[in-house]
Amino acid sequence: MNTLRTLAYASLWLVFPMLTRPLHAGNQRLRVEAHAEVNHSGGTTYPSAGIRIIYDFSTYVSARTGLTWSMPASGVQRYEWPVDLLVYPLGRGHAITPYAGGGMGLFLVVQEQGRDLNFGYAGLAGAQLDLGELRGSVEIQVLVPDARTGETVLRWGGGLRGGVSFDF
Repeated sequence: MNTLRTLAYASLWLVFPMLTRPLHAGNQRLRVEAHAEVNHSGGTTYPSAGIRIIYDFSTYVSARTGLTWSMPASGVQRYEWPVDLLVYPLGRGHAITPYAGGGMGLFLVVQEQGRDLNFGYAGLAGAQLDLGELRGSVEIQVLVPDARTGETVLRWGGGLRGGVSFDF
């Protein structure tokens, strides 16, 4: 856990200069997107869908939140509400844009035996193919859906996202 905490502090020191540099007109954007993805974790492939709100602080840094529904097993539904900070090392605006980040959030698992609401966190990396308002994406996540147990899940997937953008 100390290694993770050290990594989180180091990440903040790397990202802080990008967040505090002057934000120029045209670099800030608010996006609202619907997404549909196919995920793979633990030998199981399953669908997910949801809505995301993304605020681009600059060409290099974004914050992402939203609500995602998935069905990783028969009779099991999972709802995720993460808040992620994404860093685009090459900047946004390329046809293929790599990114990395991390975040934390709430994870609700609903099954026949009842509900389980947990706090968790994740690290992620991916790339998006920019086709205007439609984007293709591939993402890999190291997910800890329950911080109390610390059980780690490796999840990867890809899909399409589309929505509206507001530049200012």
